Amino acid sequence: MMDKDFSPAPLDDQDLEALFAAAQRDTPELDPKFLAQLQAQAAAALPQQPAAVPQRRRPGIFGRLSQVVAQIGGWPAGAGLAMAGAAGVVIGVSPPETVLDITSAYFQTESLSELSGIGLEAEFTWEDS
Repeated sequence: MMDKDFSPAPLDDQDLEALFAAAQRDTPELDPKFLAQLQAQAAAALPQQPAAVPQRRRPGIFGRLSQVVAQIGGWPAGAGLAMAGAAGVVIGVSPPETVLDITSAYFQTESLSELSGIGLEAEFTWEDS
């Protein structure tokens, strides 16, 4: 059995063209009964449609806010964050003397107005164009 050569004979371009032409001419017709059975098997293999799932409503503004607050730790953490923000605004608008002393010593200024660059002698003019 080992002495047989099973390699195909070398084909040139003319032989290949003849084989391709024969394959194009002789297209086999499939049995309609086989095609019907194949389509039935393919339809049976398709996944079944799941039961209708009700559409979830998109959360409104309060729903989104609730999701954000839940991400940062719940309502107690959200209330603490709001209180810290409010304290920051109050301290920023009316800073205590200690904050002014530390700021003026660090930036080497006499007052907060010098630090901001706006002195009492600054004039604000409105120009209409």
